[in-house]
Amino acid sequence: MMRRLQFALGTLLALFVGIASTAQAQGTTQLPPPLNLTGTFTAGFYHAGTQNGRSVSQSSALASARFRLSGYVHHPRFLTFDVKPQVSLGRQSNETFFPDGRGVSATVTFLSGNTFPLTISYTWLGRQITTFGALDRLAGLQADTSQSALDVNWRIRFRRMPQISLNYSRYTDRYDPLEALTPQVKNDARAFSVQVDDQRWGWLFNSRFRADSSDSSLLNVFDPGQAPYRFSRRTREMLGNASRQVAPWLSVNLYAGHNNSKTELASRPFDQSFNYFHGNVGFRRGEKLTGTARAGITTNLVGFRLEQALGSPGSGLPGSGSPLLVPGRGRLTLLTFSGQVQYALTKNLRVNGQVTRDSTRAPTAGVVVSPDSSLTSGQGGLTYAHVFRRWQFQSGYSGSVGKFHYDGANPSRSIGHSGHGSASFEALRGTEITASARGSWQRTKDGFQLENREWGMGLSASRSVAAGWRIRGTYNFEKTFFDTTNIRFHSSDHGFSVTATHRRVDMT
Repeated sequence: MMRRLQFALGTLLALFVGIASTAQAQGTTQLPPPLNLTGTFTAGFYHAGTQNGRSVSQSSALASARFRLSGYVHHPRFLTFDVKPQVSLGRQSNETFFPDGRGVSATVTFLSGNTFPLTISYTWLGRQITTFGALDRLAGLQADTSQSALDVNWRIRFRRMPQISLNYSRYTDRYDPLEALTPQVKNDARAFSVQVDDQRWGWLFNSRFRADSSDSSLLNVFDPGQAPYRFSRRTREMLGNASRQVAPWLSVNLYAGHNNSKTELASRPFDQSFNYFHGNVGFRRGEKLTGTARAGITTNLVGFRLEQALGSPGSGLPGSGSPLLVPGRGRLTLLTFSGQVQYALTKNLRVNGQVTRDSTRAPTAGVVVSPDSSLTSGQGGLTYAHVFRRWQFQSGYSGSVGKFHYDGANPSRSIGHSGHGSASFEALRGTEITASARGSWQRTKDGFQLENREWGMGLSASRSVAAGWRIRGTYNFEKTFFDTTNIRFHSSDHGFSVTATHRRVDMT
């Protein structure tokens, strides 16, 4: 009992001394204003439409206001807060870029300058959207959406001791259609993680344990009226990382982990757990030559890619990342090796090259997926940049080749080229002009036929006017061609914007 009392008194005394020292520092140093308020107002008009057997379009005027209230209580090292409320009027499509939504986000940090700071964040946002898209049967469907998130982070950082970070988060979103074309959708996710950072014997160590769970509803875009699929996921992950600067010209980085993932889709369970170990070595000789060599193994490629596709809980996109075609018992081991080198020929001209070898193996026979495949690819290019008196120029070119083997079939070969360039010119009277161009061409032949071409250009001009104002106009154009067996696709995109900025006002 006496020891508990001594510990409690010691903790209160340490907290009192910290607050007292903070108050003393407040009297000797000049602090920022305890309260700061800013706001952003947006107004505009948009028109969106689609044609997929029937024409659907919508036009609407939009207006929104966003505020930010930030400050501190007593001292910035004691309690800081950041509150961002927002309101909007009008319903827009999910492809437009107007800031909209009604809600608030807030962050509070307690004892940020102490040994154990605590940060709590909360967000709630409601939006009114209309779905558009040529390939979506739900085109023209109006819906109300809401998203909420809670995040709590507590850090413990004693001197000469490992730093510990505890984090808990919860996320929920809803999709409520205004018509009976599709059912309601709700997603929920929770996560907890512990991270430990330490430095010993010249090495930097990092370890983390993460446990998360999510329950989602996946809409069937081919039959929107059907009941959504229920998708449940439980993940436990442990990973570790160690890095060291062995010499001024040599560094080593090692990381390994285990991911235990149990997923259930439409009452069908499957397990896609995997282990991985990767390492890389980086070297530098002077200011001209740099390079990296990497190698690694992943025991279950399907599970690894599934984890990458699903990402962390709380994506906020109902029905995204549906793993309907993922086999429940397929296992593929991935071996990867790569090397990258860059050399500076001159101050402005650099050349680079990269070689990658990926191969898969099936540890057991009779799996759903094909057992053996390999991809060997190489890439090389150069970049050039130069700054003149009133203008600057940047450009680059890259070429690539590849060869893909798949389960004894005829190999596919690929070749590609890409390039970019930009120039900025500063004229008299505060006028700046920037022009850019980019393009790429990729082709795969033999085993699989595919051709992809993309190119675009941009032009931007800005000028300073009276009373500290600056006006900027920007135009962008992109064109895409995609051609494969029985499928041809092309698109053109145009974008134009005008922005007026001031030290205190920003209008777009």
